[in-house]
Amino acid sequence: MIALSRFVTGANNPQMDTAPPRWRLMDQRVLANTVEQTLVFIPLLLAAATAVYADETAYLIAVPIVFGAARDA
Repeated sequence: MIALSRFVTGANNPQMDTAPPRWRLMDQRVLANTVEQTLVFIPLLLAAATAVYADETAYLIAVPIVFGAARDA
């Protein structure tokens, strides 16, 4: 969604004196938050994968699905 809006409206030039629109700043914060949460989630998922028993690995498939659904909500 963010990439599509940047494709349609063009890139923001930080050397210009004008401030970027408010919606672009909000998109930037959403993108940064998504990257930060994903960088925390992946090591935790790998740590959980080493801690579960072999018969419980089916739960590891549900964890990223729930994470993705929670991010979209």
